[in-house]
Amino acid sequence: MSSVAEALKELHRLHVKIGGLKDQLARGPRQIAVGEKRVATLQEELERARESLKRARILADEKQLQLKTREDRIVDLQGKLNTAASNREYQTLKEQIEADRQANAVLTDEILELLERIDRMAEDVERAEQRVKEAEKQLGQTRDRVAEISVELKEQLEETMRELAGVEVRLPEELRREYERVVRA
Repeated sequence: MSSVAEALKELHRLHVKIGGLKDQLARGPRQIAVGEKRVATLQEELERARESLKRARILADEKQLQLKTREDRIVDLQGKLNTAASNREYQTLKEQIEADRQANAVLTDEILELLERIDRMAEDVERAEQRVKEAEKQLGQTRDRVAEISVELKEQLEETMRELAGVEVRLPEELRREYERVVRA
């Protein structure tokens, strides 16, 4: 009976070891999935940052075009100023020129603020690109590590399964059927 007790004790130890090895094997793909999700999230953040930068650049271009158009209008109004037929027309043109100059000053300030924001956004894009590269590098390292460990774990699992089969043979026939029923459950 002592050899049966030792066999059962050994079977229990081997089943616990097999469970641990299977858990470790299952952990690898989960680690890879977490890394892939992180890379995907960072890539989405990068794309959003790039889109924001693109929209800001388009807005800056539109405002610069608007400024150029107003400057051209001022030049045109100054040309009309010299050909004004009456004092009233002259004064109206002067007021329009002054209003456009003030609007241009405000627009210039807006453009400068926008260009500063674009510079910060470009830096944000660079940092986001760096985070994506780092996450991809870490993912590659995780994949390599998991592949390496998986080979070792599979070998250990196969060896443990062979040990288990060797110990199971030592069980008496009537006890083996009960054991197999419990193991399947």
